[in-house]
Amino acid sequence: MKIEQKYFIGVQDIGPDNRITNRALLDALSNTATLHATSVGQGIEDMYTKHLTWVAMNWKVQVLHRCGACEWITVRTWAQDYNRLKAVRNYEVLDGNGEIMAYVEAFRSPLAAMPYYAAKLAGRIPGAGKAAWFVKRGFR
Repeated sequence: MKIEQKYFIGVQDIGPDNRITNRALLDALSNTATLHATSVGQGIEDMYTKHLTWVAMNWKVQVLHRCGACEWITVRTWAQDYNRLKAVRNYEVLDGNGEIMAYVEAFRSPLAAMPYYAAKLAGRIPGAGKAAWFVKRGFR
């Protein structure tokens, strides 16, 4: 099953060259993947009941051209391969004229999602929850 979603490229989504940034493109891909996951019973709400989520471990992105501000793009996604240990998700990104703008393949792995226990454990670690350590080292 393919899921398709349209996105408007705003001024916050472009770089100095007035073209969509990598971050904005990955945000659109992630949001479309979330729609697909929700439609097959593996969305954000299901994560809390199943205690499992999927994490993108590797992205292969081929950008043919980039759209600019005030343009629309369409992201299509579908699962190519899936088992208990891995999933491969494919994407096509189309510009406003319906031409392929990018091809993307994402390799995902399952991750145990136990937010209650993680928060409880973090409360016992001195300094946990403080972002200063990450910010000092360039992580965000």
